[in-house]
This record gives sequence, structure tokens and C-alpha cells, in this order.
Amino acid sequence: MGLNPFDLEGKEKELFDSLYIPRILVLYPVKTPMLPNEMVPYTHIMQFTPAATGKTQFVFTIKNYFNVDYYDKIPSRAKGIYHAQLDIPGAVYKHDYIFIDEFTKKDTQKIQEFMDNYSTGLSSGEWVVEKGSDKNKDL
Repeated sequence: MGLNPFDLEGKEKELFDSLYIPRILVLYPVKTPMLPNEMVPYTHIMQFTPAATGKTQFVFTIKNYFNVDYYDKIPSRAKGIYHAQLDIPGAVYKHDYIFIDEFTKKDTQKIQEFMDNYSTGLSSGEWVVEKGSDKNKDL
């Protein structure tokens, strides 16, 4: 992907180890001896790092290699889980990875709404789909 970790030394190597290795490793399923082979535990990462450390560039780099969806703001329930008016599934059904950029710059109320909508699915891998009218106009 354009970065050779074997060419890095000193501070660059330290930065790579702390920022990029965790980003790359979470993209691969973790198989454990305690679970059957077809069962992989869910991994969710929230990364709070200083500006200009390559978070957004990393996502755009891996989009060509992984099934990734990118949002520059918190997605509505219709975009993320299920769009009731159009009767179509959201991004959690279409993509293996969803990246939400600049998460910490958002309104506290929006973050709480996001957690209310997504917490059950993130913890269990089972998403609740409700049919009916969607009152969220941020489509």
C-alpha cells in the first residue's frame, strides 16, 4: 500500500508501530481455538489520535483492497442500518468495514443517537430492522 515498514527507523518506526499496525491488524478476522472456525468475534475500533496522523489517508488507501464504506459524519440510521421508506438495507449489511471520520468533532447528542442506534448490533452482530416511517430526515 505504498509503505515499507522495513525501511523505517527511530521515531518513524515507533509511530508506525503505534498507529498503523493496529489499523491494519483489525482488518483481518481473529480466529481463536475456543470458537468454531466459522465463528469470528466482532472487533470494533475507535481511534482517537492527533490530527495529521494518517487516519483518513489510511481509509482511502484500503478502500481498493477491502469492502469499506466511509462517512465524514455520523450516518443516519437509514444509511447505516435500514432505510424503511425505500425498504433497503444500510451500510452494515453491504460492507465489511465502516469508517466514520472526525467522530469526536460532532455534537454530543448526535453521538448518543449513534450509540443508541448501533450499540446492539455492534455488541452482538445482530441488527434490528424496523419497517415503517423513518423520521430521520438526514438521508
